[in-house]
Amino acid sequence: MSTITRVRGDDWSIPGTLESGGAAVNLTGATVTAMMRPTVEATTGAVSFTVTVTNAAAGAITLSLTDTQTAALKAGTYAYDVQVVLSNVTTTYGAGSKLTVLGDATR
Repeated sequence: MSTITRVRGDDWSIPGTLESGGAAVNLTGATVTAMMRPTVEATTGAVSFTVTVTNAAAGAITLSLTDTQTAALKAGTYAYDVQVVLSNVTTTYGAGSKLTVLGDATR
């Protein structure tokens, strides 16, 4: 589990690598999505990241949100994860990960 901290109202670009058992997950041909929510059980307040696969064979991705999207967030801690669908098999990575949103005074 990891915690990331970002500032509300900024553009976010969060690079990372998906791994399983210490090895990179090959994302060739996969559909990759990611969301954050106030809690994992929340039914409202979800935000979908734009996911860019930057190196499929190495499992490298970047999660992004625009400044407009992040400006709408309240300061606090959110849950996020990444879901990969490959050959009709769905696997979730980073379940239980946290993202802390810091408030901004200059808006």
